Amino acid sequence: MTKGFVMSKKSLLFFLVMLASFPTFSDRWHSHFANSPFYIEEIERDDGEISLEFSVPVNPESVIRENILVNGKPLPEESRIFFNRRGDEMEIQELPEWWSKTLCVEIRNLRSAVGQEMRRLPAFHLGPDDEVEWDEVYWCHHYQQEEQ
Repeated sequence: MTKGFVMSKKSLLFFLVMLASFPTFSDRWHSHFANSPFYIEEIERDDGEISLEFSVPVNPESVIRENILVNGKPLPEESRIFFNRRGDEMEIQELPEWWSKTLCVEIRNLRSAVGQEMRRLPAFHLGPDDEVEWDEVYWCHHYQQEEQ
């Protein structure tokens, strides 16, 4: 029994040494997303929800009601915000009085999970069941032009 315990200690020590020699999952995750541009890939309005898909996970602490404007006003308290587990999709629950109307939506001052600031976008108009999609080529080109 003692011999088995000693072997377990050796195995544990080996495992800890090996673990320390490799970057952590958090380090790999951070470095992967730190090199990716942060932008909105798609915005869709359907079934009383505004869905946003981002290129990288969003820092949920940067999503405050004053950063999401609907018809020029901060998102009301009655409207709830949800994220998927990964953090790269966000859903905003619409108020019933918005369901049949075209909305002017502006998203600003968001940060990615690794601290990148999303460039401010112009406000966009979404009717019921509208969808706006941007591809990476457009956004990368857009970012390059702004930096020059």
